[in-house]
Amino acid sequence: MADPANDFELTPVDRAIERLRAIYRNWTRDRSVAQMRSDWDAAFAGCPASVQCRQVSAGGVDAEWIAPPGAPHDKAILYCHGGGFRIGSVASHRDLIARLAEAAGCRVLAINYRLAPEHRFPAALNDAQTAYRYLRDQGLRPAEIAFAGDSAGGNLVLGAM
Repeated sequence: MADPANDFELTPVDRAIERLRAIYRNWTRDRSVAQMRSDWDAAFAGCPASVQCRQVSAGGVDAEWIAPPGAPHDKAILYCHGGGFRIGSVASHRDLIARLAEAAGCRVLAINYRLAPEHRFPAALNDAQTAYRYLRDQGLRPAEIAFAGDSAGGNLVLGAM
């Protein structure tokens, strides 16, 4: 295994695993959900310089446009982050979302849907549907909107579709 002290030797996957290990070492039964969320966001937050990140309200849902240079405005991806419906956010998934935006050559609307346990089902699903309506209100047709998500966000995408 790579030595974390020699970060230049670590692959992106190695760095992610090291971050996860550092987070989980600190999580005990006494750790609050709010602290777990903060830990997760701090470990993975960042916005690559290659994309533009702009916060918006998508029909009342906290969201962020993440777009590579020259991305067309007549297409969009609606992205729902993972995290077991309890943790995760646009901040913790921004790098992944930015890579998706660059690979697709398309802007991404990533949402911070409401999380459990404070917000029970169907709050997250309602937020995803509200964000979809927001995209439609922006003039995008259904054929111009792709859905994407990871883990719990993938589940949310299927439910929203």
